[in-house]
Amino acid sequence: METAENSSKISNAQRILRIVEKMSAAKMNVVVRSLDDSGTGIRGTLAKVILVKQKRYVQIMDVSSLGLEKLQSSKLVKVEVLGMPSRVMFKTVVAKVYPSHALVVMPKQMISTERRANARYTTTENLKGFYCPDGFQPTQDEITAAPLIAPYEKLAAWSPIVDMSIGGMCVMGNFYALTKFLEGVEEDIEGKLQLPMSPPLPMKVVVRWRKKTINRLIEGGADHGRLEYRFGMEFVDPSEEDILKIRQFMRQLSLAQAI
Repeated sequence: METAENSSKISNAQRILRIVEKMSAAKMNVVVRSLDDSGTGIRGTLAKVILVKQKRYVQIMDVSSLGLEKLQSSKLVKVEVLGMPSRVMFKTVVAKVYPSHALVVMPKQMISTERRANARYTTTENLKGFYCPDGFQPTQDEITAAPLIAPYEKLAAWSPIVDMSIGGMCVMGNFYALTKFLEGVEEDIEGKLQLPMSPPLPMKVVVRWRKKTINRLIEGGADHGRLEYRFGMEFVDPSEEDILKIRQFMRQLSLAQAI
């Protein structure tokens, strides 16, 4: 169930200064977007607050050369701070861009928004997780499963994750074998969750919903249909360590589309 988002505005200059200084000391990651081109994000790190002629600026480091080039042509920007319990955002002005960093004007207002409990982050081709239910292992004679290629037969049991939230995930498959297996399980499902650069995590889930769709594709001038089976899975009693790793993965996903 979705929860309502509550936003609050912070306008007190001293409070904003304290918040920005704490976030800079913690080297919080940010995504900067031009208000004229909100679709493209620029990754960076809050470094420190600088005072120049009685005016305060925020230094943003770790910006790519492409990002710095884009900031050169930007004036008004929106800065979203990542890794905070709530969604923190402020609008400001790009003051100056240097070869290694950028300076933005200290904001006059910040917005803090409580995150939805079920906020989901979509995986990408370069940043994807997988899930494998215990006991699910297609065989060569299973015509409803993915083709098995030696010596990678065990990979056929792993299904890609489409999106993830702190409470669960959406898993997708293109073959009926996984659906048939899950339909035969009458209780919580034990399995392993594979996240990038991490050993498999034992993860118990319960399937909350199932969806079958047919996507139309045109290949070589011919129209084809491709089946997709999606499963909404809720995590069951994940450990604090598991939650931390899931949060880290979601943080990576929030940066995945930025330059």
